[in-house]
Amino acid sequence: MPTAVTKELQNNLLEWYDLHHRNLPWRGRTDLYAIWLSEVMLQQTRVDQVWTYYERFLTAFPTLEVLAEADLDDVLRVWEGLGYYARARNLHAAARKVVASGRLPSNCSELRSLPGIGPYTSRAIASITFGEAVAAVDGNVRRVLSRLFAHPGSPAESVQQLADALLCRLRPGDHNQAMMELGSQLCTPKNPQCDCCPLQNHCLAWSKGTPESYPAPKKKNPIPHHDVAAGILRNSTGQILIQ
Repeated sequence: MPTAVTKELQNNLLEWYDLHHRNLPWRGRTDLYAIWLSEVMLQQTRVDQVWTYYERFLTAFPTLEVLAEADLDDVLRVWEGLGYYARARNLHAAARKVVASGRLPSNCSELRSLPGIGPYTSRAIASITFGEAVAAVDGNVRRVLSRLFAHPGSPAESVQQLADALLCRLRPGDHNQAMMELGSQLCTPKNPQCDCCPLQNHCLAWSKGTPESYPAPKKKNPIPHHDVAAGILRNSTGQILIQ
């Protein structure tokens, strides 16, 4: 992608984000624990579901140290209703690991070594908290990139390469959040609001008139069919000999 186009896309995206981003309780914060908690809660859960639980959890466990010292049963009780309880168990275990080590993680690689933190979550946290220039790709970002470049959306490695190339290294945290926001608010799976999209002028899927065709649907494996023969052998009295 030409450098001038990349710069224009970055500027348009960030200008849109600065004007239209949602006022979420974790937005504007850069402390590790608050961002970490938000990203873990947002795994497989919608923003509107997370909001109340996020504030309640921070009230109960305001710091990483308080969380590490808490009993797991108490942590699960506060988490109750949000689902996917492995997230809470991993968060608690990771908090204990960090506190026991005596030092906070300071980059994406160190975050990745903690329980419950995968590639996307580590990149999101590191970019927002540390300003590390790493691109985070979730389902929303994948859809935006797939449409922008008319890319099938897989394999994951090639999508990550597109994200890396587009990343604004001066504002990586805002860039990642802007991409997620764009995917959740405008570049939706159905009925995307292309006329409001800051990337429309360079979107290949829009220019083709087929944004909803991207990403390409996953191919379903055919249901296997097996022919089976069975028989029963009886003697003259009707007794079963072989079944």
